[in-house]
Amino acid sequence: MEHRLRIDKMTLSIKYYYPSNIFNM
Repeated sequence: MEHRLRIDKMTLSIKYYYPSNIFNM
């Protein structure tokens, strides 16, 4: 659970920092 939450936070950060990158991928 802890690891999953960590990944979720990272994903959110990436979405905020690189939203275009996520859409491209």
